Amino acid sequence: MPKFRNKEEYDKWKAELEIEYQQRSSNTSEQQEPSGVYDPTPNQTFITQKSFREEFSGVFTYPFYGEGRSLMIVGTITISIILFLNSPSLGLLSIFFSFLKIFLTLYLTAFMFKIIVHSAKGEEELPDWPDIVDFFGDLLKPFCYFILTIIISFLPAIIYYYYSKNISFADPLFLLTTILGILYVPMGLIAVAMFNSLMVLSPHIILPSIKRILSDYLIACLFLIVILAFEQIGKAVISKVNMPILSIPIYSFLILYFIAVEMRILGLIYYTNRRRLGWLQDDF
Repeated sequence: MPKFRNKEEYDKWKAELEIEYQQRSSNTSEQQEPSGVYDPTPNQTFITQKSFREEFSGVFTYPFYGEGRSLMIVGTITISIILFLNSPSLGLLSIFFSFLKIFLTLYLTAFMFKIIVHSAKGEEELPDWPDIVDFFGDLLKPFCYFILTIIISFLPAIIYYYYSKNISFADPLFLLTTILGILYVPMGLIAVAMFNSLMVLSPHIILPSIKRILSDYLIACLFLIVILAFEQIGKAVISKVNMPILSIPIYSFLILYFIAVEMRILGLIYYTNRRRLGWLQDDF
């Protein structure tokens, strides 16, 4: 039996085993009419886990599953109002909306981590909006975790760039450390989201985890880079449209849509490879 970090994980594992046993029992208990011919392959249906590549086909429509449509509409409208009213022409009122924009950034970061965890549990729809009870724990902490994950991932490249003189972006060692940072970030975000701790960013945890699922992980990283590129292109194009009443809602929708898609990919990396990763059995 695998090791568990707490009773809740054990109960969940036990419940999943019971469901799987009942389904298999119902499949094998069905009686067939005798045909007089020996069939060495009885009619049994086994529960199979979809691979990452199979699950990936639904990531682009994921934001619109179930209640996701209403969440996207409400989110797009809310972001649009905040961005539209964040104008210097409003005088002192613009200061309030500037603070509201900062709050929105913190809130969306918390939502990002919630999507990762929700998808990592196998949920098919967008989670509900994060609850805000404690400003530090529910808003500031996820944002700090996100920024520190990026910094720690690129720390070798940052150190090399800082201490090297006359460095160029074509420098082989700088390129290598930058690529390693790019590959480090997704697994780092998954680990931090799942364990709510920066301690899991240690290379002795992240690097072996990447190695265990290298094929799926590289595919996911490649698609994430492509999606991020399209996101930036889309935002740049929309920002050139000199019609705020049109450009701001589209821009707001793109922000929310790409957050949902990108974090869904991270969650699926864990969900479809959770047994190979074996994080719940490791002594973190």
